[in-house]
Amino acid sequence: MNLDIKQLLLEALELEYCTNDLAIVAIDIAKKHINRRQDIPEAAREDALGRFTVKFVEKWQKIDPEKSPKSYIKSMAFTSLMDELRKHKRYFIEDREKLKNNNNDTLKNELILFSNILKEAGITSGRQLTDKQRHVLKVEAVRLFKAGVSSRAIARDLGLGNKTISRWRIDYNKRGHWFFKQKPRGRPKSV
Repeated sequence: MNLDIKQLLLEALELEYCTNDLAIVAIDIAKKHINRRQDIPEAAREDALGRFTVKFVEKWQKIDPEKSPKSYIKSMAFTSLMDELRKHKRYFIEDREKLKNNNNDTLKNELILFSNILKEAGITSGRQLTDKQRHVLKVEAVRLFKAGVSSRAIARDLGLGNKTISRWRIDYNKRGHWFFKQKPRGRPKSV
């Protein structure tokens, strides 16, 4: 379709309605202009084309055929694209925030469940733990460290002291996976 946009616009202004040929050519120009931006998600580009179509139907009469209607159409396409991109970014940020909040809620529920299991087992202090129980607590504490939970919150939820959790955090950062290897406890045996 090799129709001149100026000529089509003049014909539409004479008829006082937007002709199909004018709309098709304008949408084709906008589509080419919008699809040049491959860095923008395809969904945003498709929505921008729909938004452009609505804008064009509403404002086609304001386009002056003597002042480069093609550039006016391109600018309408660009503003439609930017509007949609802002909308998509806003929804993306809102979705990311919801996901983060859901993860925090899940983490809190797991902590409550874990601390309830410890209380049911009669463990109220780290001194009452066996080596296996201590290992389980260390694994849970490290998982919470990595999730970004504060030492104070971990200590409260696991029923341990703040100093213990802080010491575990430092020890884990220094030793890595060797942190889980059980150190000898108690008084050294004399030979």
